[in-house]
Amino acid sequence: MSATGGCGTATTAMAETRRPAGQLNEAILRLLQDAGRPLRVVEIRARLERAGEAAAPSLIFRAIRQLAERGAIHKIEIARGYVAGDAARRIALLCRACGEVTLIECPEAFDALDALAERHGLATPKHMAEATGICARCREQVDHRPKVVAVGDRIVAPRLAEQAGSDAGN
Repeated sequence: MSATGGCGTATTAMAETRRPAGQLNEAILRLLQDAGRPLRVVEIRARLERAGEAAAPSLIFRAIRQLAERGAIHKIEIARGYVAGDAARRIALLCRACGEVTLIECPEAFDALDALAERHGLATPKHMAEATGICARCREQVDHRPKVVAVGDRIVAPRLAEQAGSDAGN
């Protein structure tokens, strides 16, 4: 029997299945770069499992924290998910239809926020600027005609309004 009480083999086998430090971080970063939209932790975990890189939730949270600390990823609060990229002094624009996030530079907005915070006695403010809307691609794909239209004192479907307009011209 070994000096470890027979556990030496198990310890060696366990060490062989551990991934190198940073491998999980890089796998998560690749997922977020490829996603094009914010991913929640449960989605990250499911995608890792599908890719054969399953990890315990605690390890995923640790990797996310490390990636965020080094500025490789950023949490989008509105979406409660993470995206690749450093959002420091950037505004996150989130499409409510497809979930795509665009990070834009807008130093004048943050300068104004800094001045406002200073005026109210807040030192070294941390900014999170996010806005939601519908992106150009989604606007092109969706029929934005009103679902109902007023014709005189009646409310009708748009196609009936078109018919009513053509009937009035006859």
